[in-house]
Amino acid sequence: MEKSLKEVVKEQYGVDTLTPEEFRAEVDSRGWTKEMTRAYFESFNDPQEYIEKLLKTIYPEE
Repeated sequence: MEKSLKEVVKEQYGVDTLTPEEFRAEVDSRGWTKEMTRAYFESFNDPQEYIEKLLKTIYPEE
């Protein structure tokens, strides 16, 4: 069974979080678009303001 991204990061880096750059690299390697990333965060029912803040951090050039 494939490990979750968070499990891999915890094992490799000893932290429970990713930098925006690390997260972007991971989703890009999986072929995710910005809209797919948005849908991922929306699946947690986070407030739209929070999701927009995250997306601006992950995709600053857009």
